[in-house]
Amino acid sequence: MYTNEQKHALEDESRNAIVILSLDSYTLQAGTSMVGTVLLSVMGKEAISLSDMSIRLLLQGGEYAVASREETEHGYQSFHINQSRLASDRSVITFLCQQTTLTDFQDNSAAMSVKPGNHEYPFTIDLPKNLPSSMRCQSGKDPLSFCEIRYQLTAYFGPKTTNISAIHNNSGNRGLDCKSSRDFSVIAMPRKNHELQSKPLLLKTQRHPIISCLPFRKPGYVTLGLNLCSKIAFPNSSIKVGIVGCNESRIHISHLQVQIKETEMWNVHGRKQQISKILAEETIPVHGDSHWQGVGRLQRIRYGRSTSPHERDQPQEINSPVHPE
Repeated sequence: MYTNEQKHALEDESRNAIVILSLDSYTLQAGTSMVGTVLLSVMGKEAISLSDMSIRLLLQGGEYAVASREETEHGYQSFHINQSRLASDRSVITFLCQQTTLTDFQDNSAAMSVKPGNHEYPFTIDLPKNLPSSMRCQSGKDPLSFCEIRYQLTAYFGPKTTNISAIHNNSGNRGLDCKSSRDFSVIAMPRKNHELQSKPLLLKTQRHPIISCLPFRKPGYVTLGLNLCSKIAFPNSSIKVGIVGCNESRIHISHLQVQIKETEMWNVHGRKQQISKILAEETIPVHGDSHWQGVGRLQRIRYGRSTSPHERDQPQEINSPVHPE
């Protein structure tokens, strides 16, 4: 344990230095190694003591979500008009928190002090294989609401006794100024070949009532079934679509529309938000026939809303077909 005077002396040593963190690459694949350098720049004309000091790295990854809501401010007097304003609920789930000691300067070290100038300390960190890809999803209609997966690496130079978790929380403790942080992107490991087997996706034939604006009128039913030749979709590719069904209603149906829709959903303290994007759509003519059996093709499947620019060649899995609306 240190006295207050000893702690302040160590913190003053860290204030006489600047830490600069750099990475060889700011886009990494899960399961690979992160390579970088910590530059320790000592200012002034005198060397600083390294006794009981260390350079540490904090690797963090988390899910960040924000959901906006409207609040009403009530006036204190009767003539005041109630005003509304936007408020935000936030949620942070940290799934990666890894601490690494890059250099631990011991009392018996041959170099008890470091001279003014720049000193480099290279490092290599192995990333876990199961990390999800970096992403950010935000609505144009509600710019305050978003969800994202973000990664950050922080380098810190200071007393070994300082709680390194306070670095990320910006607690305002002394000795936390000598740090440097860098955001970086992660690409999830590509799925294995046996996980990408092209299996068809079938929506069994179902009977759907046609809704009419007139409550006393019953237009009838439509029976519809659909199948996709594959549940794995590559960007810019196409998927063959087959339809089968019949029109048991009084409504003239000239065509059917098939869509692949991506929906991103997140929940912040019980407040749900979602954003949808149509990745592909196709119109299949049926020419008013009462029985249908046709084939279409979903062309040029688009990238998902949350797809990273570095994942544009990765396949997208269609988990379940969209039911007729």
